Amino acid sequence: MKQIYGLCTALLVTAFSPLQPAQARPLEDAFRSLPNCTGGALTKEQSDVLKTYVQKFHASRNGVKTTPFETLLDHGAAVVSVATLRQGHDDVLIYLISKDFCASGGCGMLILNQISSHPEKPENRYRVVGHVASAHLPIQVLPSEHYKWPDLGFGNADTGREQGYAERLEFSGRHYPSTTTQVPRYEKKKLAAGRELIGTDISDFSHLCRLK
Repeated sequence: MKQIYGLCTALLVTAFSPLQPAQARPLEDAFRSLPNCTGGALTKEQSDVLKTYVQKFHASRNGVKTTPFETLLDHGAAVVSVATLRQGHDDVLIYLISKDFCASGGCGMLILNQISSHPEKPENRYRVVGHVASAHLPIQVLPSEHYKWPDLGFGNADTGREQGYAERLEFSGRHYPSTTTQVPRYEKKKLAAGRELIGTDISDFSHLCRLK
């Protein structure tokens, strides 16, 4: 039976490779202390709608019925970045840090774009354009793009000869790939021009908030 470790121990160390154990606690604390998205970057209605997308994502990837959002994030955080992918658009990226979404390959990530602001149909506010099963930090917005959506770069858990490489996700015209197993790998030094969206430097989280 697969062991489930606490977020503040082996899970975080693995998910944020190559972080060392001494670095895991400050990073976890930084994410958990982020300001509430509600009343800041998001309205309560927007926050509630995004929570339902997180619940659907969890249900679909685990083959279970809908689990209360609070239960999913009991031991972690949903880190949200709003309107940082495409200029002039209210895109949302949610990085899900908890035992329900993290494994040795990284943590789950949802990418949505707002397609409506109709107050009577909040459930149709967003469209999912990416649900990545496992993504390692740091996550970068790259200067290259496909179909007017930026390419996304992030680290991987590989070791040995693959250690100097990173994944790059390219928008297909409809969505980003849900897995990194078939995407091309690039030398990390070639991704240096990217803008870091969610990194491991806890001093640079001013554009992030927490869905709670």
